[in-house]
Amino acid sequence: MLIDSSIAQAYIESSCVDVFRASWLFEHTSVSSDLGRNAFTPPPEDLALRETVRKLERRICEAAAHFVPVNRPIWDALFPDWEAVQPTLDLIVGYPEPYDAVAAHSPDGQAHLIFDLIRWCNYAELDQLDSIIRNLLTHEITHLLIGHRYPAADAALESTDYLTRLDAYTFHEGFAHLLSYQATEIDCVDWHTPELTEVAAASRAKLRLALTETDPDRQKQFLEEAVCGSYYEKFACMCGMLYLADRWETQGIDGLKSAFADYHGFAQRALSIRI
Repeated sequence: MLIDSSIAQAYIESSCVDVFRASWLFEHTSVSSDLGRNAFTPPPEDLALRETVRKLERRICEAAAHFVPVNRPIWDALFPDWEAVQPTLDLIVGYPEPYDAVAAHSPDGQAHLIFDLIRWCNYAELDQLDSIIRNLLTHEITHLLIGHRYPAADAALESTDYLTRLDAYTFHEGFAHLLSYQATEIDCVDWHTPELTEVAAASRAKLRLALTETDPDRQKQFLEEAVCGSYYEKFACMCGMLYLADRWETQGIDGLKSAFADYHGFAQRALSIRI
């Protein structure tokens, strides 16, 4: 994995980071698309914050250099050539909340993971920082691998058709959340806790409503709530993840490979969660 921390380093060294405003990282990613403008947000001029960014940059570089994905056997099954996909990890400052980790492709088609270290400052003092880094690397690289292995599912994220996008969101986020969940191997997770059972019921109810919505404004709101907000309230992510966990429990890796074969109608299939 290549690492480019030039933007973070400029901030650490009190250099002008505004010169990076025109970079594709701020002009041509999902962040700028979401905002409808250049995403660059001037970072605070704060010495303590610069020191925190310095510590984070060092820890993330160390973790990335020795990265092993969570649930590697599933990566090997779903993405047999995953080791050939070598993304660049961009360590930056300048994204607004809540964009701490973003998967993207540069204009020349190269895969990138973008970590904003100002947004990461809430993680800096946590004991489980290395697990968080591994979790987010696994999660975001899973998105890139889906795009590499299944370009149609990736393109569907930008579809103008509401149901197509809802299928793609549930598919993409379901796999990414499943494989990275709590930075824990899938067979070590208790998928039947009261909390997850409650999450399954709530997310299933909301997804069912979303699938029948016809009003354009409400559809737009459902698409945002499907993948944004607090972790367990992102209903498409949760429905997709728990549906796949059920497939794992009943059919193992073969069940996940079968589910990966077709994103069409995936949101509807995710309603069959038995967890």
